[in-house]
Amino acid sequence: MRTRQFESFVRERCRSGSLTFPEALGLFDHLLHFRDPAPSIITFNFLFTSLVRMKDVSRHYATVLSLFNQLPRPRGISPDVCTYSICIDCCARVNRLGLAFALLGRLLKDRLRAKPIVFTPLLKGLCRDNRITEAADMVFDKMPKLGCAPNLISYAALIKGYFSAEKTIFATELLHKMITQRGEF
Repeated sequence: MRTRQFESFVRERCRSGSLTFPEALGLFDHLLHFRDPAPSIITFNFLFTSLVRMKDVSRHYATVLSLFNQLPRPRGISPDVCTYSICIDCCARVNRLGLAFALLGRLLKDRLRAKPIVFTPLLKGLCRDNRITEAADMVFDKMPKLGCAPNLISYAALIKGYFSAEKTIFATELLHKMITQRGEF
C-alpha cells in the first residue's frame, strides 16, 4: 500500500471511533516505515487525537507525548501548531505545566505562529493551580506580544479561574469589558 492510501485508511479508522489502543500503536509504527513520500503530520494528529479521546480511564496522554517524541523530524515529519496543541493539552491534563510551557517554547523555536487553541490548556492549568495572576498576564500581555489575540475561550478560561479563586470583582469586570467591546473578541 502506498503512503497516501495508508494515510486515508488511518484517518478513516480514526474517524470511525472504534480504533483500539493496540491498533493505534500499530498504525503509528507502520506510518513510520513510509519514506517517499513521508506521511503527513495531519495523519499523526488524527492518531494523537484518537488516542486522547479513547473512552478508557487513562486517555493515553502519556502515550501521545511519547509518540510525539518519536516523530522522525529529519525525514520531514515536523509537528505543526495542531500537534503542539494536542501535546500541550495532554501535559496540562496530567498537571505537567512545566512540560507544557517547554512545548510552547519548542513551538515558538520552530517558528510556528501560536494560536489561542495552544494557550487554552495552559490558561486552564494555571487557573486550576490557582495561578490566576500568571493566567491574566498570559491573556493580557504574553499572547498579544506573540501576535496571538486572545479569543472568547481564552477569556472564558480566565473568568472561570477568577470565579474559582473567589476573585469575583475581576471576573465581573472582565465580563463587563467583554460585553461592552463584544465586536473585538
